[in-house]
Amino acid sequence: PTASKAGKITERFDRNGFYIQAGYGLNVGKHLGIVPGLEYEVVTKTEDEVKQPEQYLNIPVKVTYGFSLGNIVELGAFVAPTFSMGLTSKAKVDDTSVDMYGEDGFYKRGDFRVGLGVYCDLIEKVRINLNYNFGVVNRSKVDDITMRRNGVQLGVDAVGTACENAWSCGANEHSGLADSVSELGIGLPENIGGLD
Repeated sequence: PTASKAGKITERFDRNGFYIQAGYGLNVGKHLGIVPGLEYEVVTKTEDEVKQPEQYLNIPVKVTYGFSLGNIVELGAFVAPTFSMGLTSKAKVDDTSVDMYGEDGFYKRGDFRVGLGVYCDLIEKVRINLNYNFGVVNRSKVDDITMRRNGVQLGVDAVGTACENAWSCGANEHSGLADSVSELGIGLPENIGGLD
């Protein structure tokens, strides 16, 4: 733990994992897009003898701004308010397990984060995105402890226009090149939780 300016204890917890995300993007202007989505995220913390796998169901709503550099590359940025629901979180030491959302647990299930990120589409088929999610809600059920879930996500998505796919699933949106898009993406998050 390290002391912050206000004299509070601040601690950082690294969690690694993956996410799978689906969404459908619609353009609302030449460069502006909105993409509601659904994301399944798994992260794990292993520290000393404690293992703590966690699963979340996230609902991001990305607002993007993108511009094309010819037919090969599109660059853009996005902001993504994200509603999150904790599905499971169990801290395990040897044969003992504590449900972090249960009566003896420390977490609230509901969470809200705001993501800021950038993306690069290549030949209208592959998207690489990088974003940072800022935790807004105090997830702690314990008085005098503030706990927020922040994290970095790096993802690679398959991108396609709606007319090319009979079904629509996706990870982000695709502004500027089509009226609507569907995408399927996977990525690797490094979630950082903290007490302050």
